[in-house]
Amino acid sequence: MRLLALLVSFLLLTAIPAKAIDIPERPSWPEFVVDEANIVNQDDLVKIEILCQELLKEYQTQLYVVTVTSMAAMDAAEMHPGDYAELLFNDWGIGNRQKNDGILLLVSTGDRKARIELGAGWKHDFDEDAAAIMDGRIIPNFKRSNFSKGILEGVRGLDKMARGEPIRRPGIPSGLWNWIIPILGFLFILFQRRSGDYYHNSDWHSSNWSSGGGGFGGGGGFSGGGGASGSW
Repeated sequence: MRLLALLVSFLLLTAIPAKAIDIPERPSWPEFVVDEANIVNQDDLVKIEILCQELLKEYQTQLYVVTVTSMAAMDAAEMHPGDYAELLFNDWGIGNRQKNDGILLLVSTGDRKARIELGAGWKHDFDEDAAAIMDGRIIPNFKRSNFSKGILEGVRGLDKMARGEPIRRPGIPSGLWNWIIPILGFLFILFQRRSGDYYHNSDWHSSNWSSGGGGFGGGGGFSGGGGASGSW
């Protein structure tokens, strides 16, 4: 009887569910920002929302921003913000199943950490771009407590990345890109012509990107583990 009582007690204890991690509700169109930490001013919020709306309309790419006061406030005190970002990304299903190129910018002010989480369609090909945006646009502003500006600049950088525009790396003067980009382009074309595969590779590149397709918004994307983290 004593053994049975212990067994019943064990079963009752293990049946008590663990405290669920708090995940904010996904906003509906035309909103793309959940500012739990209340750090985005109204002017910047409008600019961010417009950038995200236009990116979705023109490229079918979903870009969301979420700010929280801390992981503890989300009942995830033991979780790294990067892991929480992946959990949130997958719970919301950011992106669409065809392209899977969703983007999430998470900021946890109390933990002094931020994360750019990318959908699986990005693979890890854009991790350096994400890191450049984090280190060059977001974190420098956060270190000066300019959270709203840092988020806006981060979204502007992610918008450029999603549109295929070059991302300036920290420490490289902006005027230098006027020389670097043409030189790299010339070297690339020269290399392709020398290999005899120039036209073939150009056709493949175009068809590869155009085949992404995808519905407008769609939903159902998932994280691929790519992106970048930062702290201040």
